[in-house]
Amino acid sequence: MIDKMIDKNNLPLSKNNYFIGFLTFLISFFVYLKTLAPTIYWGDSGELITAAYTLGIPHPSGYPTYILLGKLFTFIPFGNIAWRVNLMSAVFASLAVMLLYFICYKLTKSKLASFTASLIFAFTRIFWSQAVIAEVYTLNAFFITLNILILLHWKEKQNNIKNNINTSSKKWLYLFSFAYGLSLTNHITSIFLFPGFAYFILVKEHRGLFKIKWNKDVLKFKIIGICLLLFFVGLLPYAYLPIRSAMNPVWDWGNPQTAQNFIEHLSGKQYNGLVIPFTERELIYNKLASSFKILTENYKTKTFVFLFFSLLGGIYLFRKNKIFFLTLIAIFTLYFLHSLIYIIPDIGVYYIPNILIISIFFSFGVIFFIKKTTERISQCKLKILITFVLIPIFLTLPIIYAIDNYHDNDKSSYYMASDFSYNVLNSMENNSILVFDLHEGNSFPIIYTIEVEKAKKVDVIIINLLGADWYQEKIGSEFNLKKISWNSKINNPRLPELERKEIDQKLQNFKDEIITKNIGLKPIYFFSNNPIKTENYSFFDQGLVYRVIEKNNKTQFDYNQSFNLIIGEKNDDPLSQSILRKYAEIFQRKGIKAIKTKNYDEAIDYFNKAIQIDNYFFEAHYNLAAAHYYKGNYSQSIIYIKNAYQLNPDDKDLRTLLNLIREKLNKKS
Repeated sequence: MIDKMIDKNNLPLSKNNYFIGFLTFLISFFVYLKTLAPTIYWGDSGELITAAYTLGIPHPSGYPTYILLGKLFTFIPFGNIAWRVNLMSAVFASLAVMLLYFICYKLTKSKLASFTASLIFAFTRIFWSQAVIAEVYTLNAFFITLNILILLHWKEKQNNIKNNINTSSKKWLYLFSFAYGLSLTNHITSIFLFPGFAYFILVKEHRGLFKIKWNKDVLKFKIIGICLLLFFVGLLPYAYLPIRSAMNPVWDWGNPQTAQNFIEHLSGKQYNGLVIPFTERELIYNKLASSFKILTENYKTKTFVFLFFSLLGGIYLFRKNKIFFLTLIAIFTLYFLHSLIYIIPDIGVYYIPNILIISIFFSFGVIFFIKKTTERISQCKLKILITFVLIPIFLTLPIIYAIDNYHDNDKSSYYMASDFSYNVLNSMENNSILVFDLHEGNSFPIIYTIEVEKAKKVDVIIINLLGADWYQEKIGSEFNLKKISWNSKINNPRLPELERKEIDQKLQNFKDEIITKNIGLKPIYFFSNNPIKTENYSFFDQGLVYRVIEKNNKTQFDYNQSFNLIIGEKNDDPLSQSILRKYAEIFQRKGIKAIKTKNYDEAIDYFNKAIQIDNYFFEAHYNLAAAHYYKGNYSQSIIYIKNAYQLNPDDKDLRTLLNLIREKLNKKS
């Protein structure tokens, strides 16, 4: 009975199955909508939303299909612009989940296995995280599932012809050619699908290692020609890049209006320094370990259960449908190898295609387990009883995953990136220059707030982008700056120390030039407090930024900023913690100034605010203890010294302060 669940002839989906597939869409969409970020998030989110809203050009490879679809979502008549584009991620994530159900059912003929596998995929930590923010990866998952489903449908039609059923399979192959070309216009890594898809289309039978029977029906000149034509039609959205770039949009990454710039942008040339050669074995081994960690953390405590069923399913699929198994293995391998050699902070999202394929294997593992469990029992009633015991267990698994990953992915109250942007801009005057020398992903929320929400007119110079010629040309013409000649990729994390020092020196000179060329024209601010060599200028602490002032400037800047902070349970990720530290440092600096003027009560209040924001801020605990010491509250000071000691027991200043307090207490006694 169970063997009939897998049928290479792939019977058409019934209305009942369409309903169940739509149900997976509704369930996942409801959860995604409930946990959807209300505004911008970190990373590329702010840039992609800005590019969609203004019809600009985002970072390589440009993602034209995503940008054009995102623009359509900005016309939704409710919610802010960021929320609308975030919603697009939720919609395409839910569609991918629904298509995954149809894929699994076409292969397994098991509603239980397909329903369970698709919803577990929906609630895996990594995929869910991309469904609630503006990012390209759920649309990428949608295209992967769409292409696989079309190919399965094409194979079904081919088998019908083989069985003398009057049908046409060519139109499905033509539809696939267009859909595959279109998928490349969203994410260039879809190129890794090609070998597996080509194998699935061209191979009719694969009996032994080299015993392959080719599918001669598709090797006809007319069919190949039409497929190629439709494939290139699918690539047409890439024409958006040079056309729109020539119109000088507000965000024009790479300026891809020339042939050279277009090719470099499409190929992601500027990221070549982030690829590890396979010859560097130690780095590869470290990445292998981190890959395993990423996949295990994706499933949390249920990793063993999920991977056990997926392994069983992979073996079972190999026995039942070797061609489709090898297709998935080819896709899995190429995506995995690419993720292995690519060094970026958010590399986990590149494993989503792998997680999708593992989910297909899982569906086979479910029916294999049921088959092996029931076939050993002779009594029919007992088989039914066991089946009705197993069904609730498997249906419970998606619920368990949803509960496990809910906290990590609930962004419904996440305003940290938006608040950060407004706090930075509120720290500055209008019509000013901000030199941002952290990772560009931290600057994108600010770009969004300036260009989309029109909060304030500020020119942002992103130091991390200076390795690109187009960006140097852009800001060089705007701010009268000389072009820097680089001998190395400035963002390459594996540069030798000597080359890194040379780059740092050139960047320092560039920052100095920004100041000297623009100091009298606009207020200039730096996001981080890097020292300036120029003797005539210094930094003035102004909220989240540092204003550059001439040393002979006697103007007194009275700066008192109130922060619109929303600090909740969702701010426990590393990037949010680093931003919280920036907020805490403001109150820390205010507290230090208050100590210098002997306003100890005011200092204590500031240090307490810093600790309330970031309880792991050692310096704030130490200075709070010092403030109580200066005020004469020695017993209180000891309490805060103990707190500081737990964070850094080896600090010498802490021990010195403790000895001073003991001396005071001994004198009193």
